[in-house]
Amino acid sequence: MLGTGARISEVCNLAIPDVDLRGKQIRILGKGGRARLLLCDKEPLLALRLYQDTWGDDLLADGAFFRNRLGHHRLSEQSVRAMLRKHARAAGLPRDITPHMLRHSLATLLLEEGVDIRYIQHLLGHTSITTTQIYTEMHNSHQEKLIAERHPQRNLGSTPLLTAVRCCSTLQTRQDN
Repeated sequence: MLGTGARISEVCNLAIPDVDLRGKQIRILGKGGRARLLLCDKEPLLALRLYQDTWGDDLLADGAFFRNRLGHHRLSEQSVRAMLRKHARAAGLPRDITPHMLRHSLATLLLEEGVDIRYIQHLLGHTSITTTQIYTEMHNSHQEKLIAERHPQRNLGSTPLLTAVRCCSTLQTRQDN
């Protein structure tokens, strides 16, 4: 989920033909029955290949790509949530990790790396750019916090240059009024 930005329901409903390991892509059937193709990076691709090799012919039973631990049924959303909780606790994380947090984390990390918001919109399967822009707003508030906490100027206090800049800003404001 972190590698693709897929919703939990999209992951649980993946069918064998949706995962093209040779073509390095996954076909995600999203909300409203809209399909999107996502390219896979080498690490998720390796994990998917290992998973497919492990389950082998059992995957063919009902066409579901991800199976429950017994291999008899499609993996449920409840099972995914339980696995995330288990691994979060084992990693010593202070709170539960939800599937949506993984999706949100991917979008935020991509924004922080300067990835175009239209690509993120496609990746997440949003029909409206305004839905994707919610991540931008959260990204902006994160940037403001980082600047307030880590900008080098916060340690400068009142220097002659800073005093001059503040003076000029005050004069400009007065002239504008």
